Amino acid sequence: MKLFPFILSAFLFVNTVNALEHPPDGDSLTVSGKTVIIFGPSKPEYEALIEAAGGKEVDSLLDEFYYQVSVTVPHLEQNGLSVRYSASNHFKVLLDNKKAIEFERKKIDYIIGFILSDGKREPVVVSGVIPPDSWLKAIAEYFGLK
Repeated sequence: MKLFPFILSAFLFVNTVNALEHPPDGDSLTVSGKTVIIFGPSKPEYEALIEAAGGKEVDSLLDEFYYQVSVTVPHLEQNGLSVRYSASNHFKVLLDNKKAIEFERKKIDYIIGFILSDGKREPVVVSGVIPPDSWLKAIAEYFGLK
């Protein structure tokens, strides 16, 4: 039974990395409305990180991040938010007033994180591995969730 959490975590990690392997629209992602973009490394970036930094540290960091994501996403979707996973290098957030705000993933502080957009205000970028409570707090505050 002690292996079950490990196997579940590994399954979630592998499936999330595979989901990030082929970014939609080539190397860009355009979203609108109430959306959370969860971004991370592409498969080639992941493999380069493993080679450069050592497998265990990178795997541990990404495993924790994707586990946090797997715990958080159902709550987001239950509250009517669209969730998009992406390894794209370019993100465009279209606001309701037709203003477009663009981000370059490689210019964001960390290779993993999320972008929050309600379609009305300036999007918020949160990057790096942070505790799930902090994720939920940031999301709840931005979107006005309880």
